[in-house]
Amino acid sequence: MTQVPVWVPVVVGLLGLLGVLGAQFIAAWREDRRWNREKRRDEDNKRFDARREAYAQVIGALESWDWVMHPHKDKARGVDLVIGELELVDLRTAWIEAKNVLGLINLVGTPEIRDLLRTAMISRSRLSRELTRPDKDGIRLELVEKYWSEAQDTYARLRNLMRSDLGFEAVDPKGSPARPDLVER
Repeated sequence: MTQVPVWVPVVVGLLGLLGVLGAQFIAAWREDRRWNREKRRDEDNKRFDARREAYAQVIGALESWDWVMHPHKDKARGVDLVIGELELVDLRTAWIEAKNVLGLINLVGTPEIRDLLRTAMISRSRLSRELTRPDKDGIRLELVEKYWSEAQDTYARLRNLMRSDLGFEAVDPKGSPARPDLVER
């Protein structure tokens, strides 16, 4: 009978051990990659959700402010511009709501969105200040129109940038029901 040399079972055993260890190493490596992809995807989803929420809050606050200012802007064309205490409270409330959503945008928004938002806020603040001037005869209609136009143009660009950042298509500003000056009366 022939004998198998001792080194043959040892080599076969080592190859088997290397195969098992190699398979374990490859499985662990794949699992690590899969876990990292899943973690990255979860983080991306959280960032997307945060941006979506921030953008929705800002859009809502700016549109609310526009709805409050729009009737007063129209009144500024005539002589009957009298803004009472309730209207002043509404304007202040709209301003405060818009101001309060800036923190989240500054945290999650792109630099371009933050810059446009700053411009949109400044235009609305100037318009509100012009509409609530203590000397009603001193309202300068050209400034009211200028600030309103700036606010609406900036809003349309801002909204489209936000939509683009979220992966949505741009919206034609002329067809937007969010602009009170374009709503049918």
